[in-house]
Amino acid sequence: MSVNGYKNTKEGTLIEILQKPADLQGRPKDVDESDGRFLALYDGYLNTAIYTRGREVAVAGEIKEKRVLPLEEIDYTYPLISIREIHLFKPKKEEKFYRYPYPYWSYPPWWYHPYWYP
Repeated sequence: MSVNGYKNTKEGTLIEILQKPADLQGRPKDVDESDGRFLALYDGYLNTAIYTRGREVAVAGEIKEKRVLPLEEIDYTYPLISIREIHLFKPKKEEKFYRYPYPYWSYPPWWYHPYWYP
């Protein structure tokens, strides 16, 4: 799930979340599929400088009601979840991959006896 929008209200912090399937570690997969959007209401203040658009979160809570809000040109029905627990994932670090320069898992033959002796 990733944060799609947020708003601090008198009720608390209202977060619009885009659902995404989870991988084996529980982190949202980076795929182009979703079962839709939902609203999550946190009873308190969440710093919107930290919970920014695109950050990955996981929420657990209770479905309270549905709200119909405008989404571009249509009216979209959002389920509203009252948050009991929220987890903000750390941003992914880009993994560096260094290609092995030789086609086999050893050095080239000229690095071995008798080639490397003077």
